[in-house]
Amino acid sequence: KRVGDCQFCLVPKGVGFTNGRLFEAFFSGCIPVILSDAMIVPFFSFVPWPEFSLKVPMGDVAGAVSRLRSMPSAKLKRMQESLHANACWFDYYSNDPTCSPYQGLLRVLQMQRSTPWEIRPAPLHWA
Repeated sequence: KRVGDCQFCLVPKGVGFTNGRLFEAFFSGCIPVILSDAMIVPFFSFVPWPEFSLKVPMGDVAGAVSRLRSMPSAKLKRMQESLHANACWFDYYSNDPTCSPYQGLLRVLQMQRSTPWEIRPAPLHWA
């Protein structure tokens, strides 16, 4: 419940390339603030992560806090709307037949088939 009351959720580096905190933030409705230089977000080649999340350098937590405090409310609202609109890519029970983790995986596999290993890499950071 507490996470759901927040506008932003910090997602620190996990053990692997991603972690469960990212998805907890996603489904609680708070904007993920990814504090990891190594985390790889899924489906970056077609899901607009910079529209609903922030990814900042691990060494710049103070700068991240400053950016969050000064974020205009209109931008915050747009980010929350985009977060909600893209939740279907991570919802295994999505009712949208064109937007689900299964469809995302199929899309990645189709991209790999047509242009092997040319999937657009994610930038190291975005804000």
